[in-house]
Amino acid sequence: MSFPRWAKICVAVVIILVVGFAIAKFRLFSADVAPAFEQARMQGAIISDTIVRLSNDISTELSRVSELDRAGNPRDALSLTIEVQAKAKEVRNRANELSEELKKMISAMDSIKSPEAKQAAMEAVTNQMAIISRLISYSEYLQELSQVLSNHFTGGYDKRSVSVIISQVNAEVTAVNSFNKQAVQAMERFEAALKADQ
Repeated sequence: MSFPRWAKICVAVVIILVVGFAIAKFRLFSADVAPAFEQARMQGAIISDTIVRLSNDISTELSRVSELDRAGNPRDALSLTIEVQAKAKEVRNRANELSEELKKMISAMDSIKSPEAKQAAMEAVTNQMAIISRLISYSEYLQELSQVLSNHFTGGYDKRSVSVIISQVNAEVTAVNSFNKQAVQAMERFEAALKADQ
């Protein structure tokens, strides 16, 4: 296994994910939107920030795992790999929490008076739900990668390929970025529709 190459790829993938993950950060407050919608949106932003922080930590730690592996320090690399695995699980947990906030936003959609704004908000939330699904898959692939690395550092054999797992992680990140772009565009239409109605 050549860890320096996959570590660089994985770091790049996580950076792309973090740059593209702005899903719950909408700036608009309006009398035309129920407080429940706004509160869920704001809580979603807090959860999203946590996911971004965890993703940054994972990226940094995977880079460090690669350095430790190159330096011939499997014990410390294994310890850090276990931390990566725990943070990957936390990403999944936070994605589930974000899902709950999006459900609250959906429940409050009837309060949006403008049909155009309501339609745009629904499109944004639909894309955000797709992002959550992909984040859960992303987390699962990171956990799988952590397991392969753990087996490597403990001298065990693992037939799973690091490059295949990295490809799967890349596919999830590409999907997250695509859905995020669509969600951001929908929220821009939402904001414009609310402003037009004022």
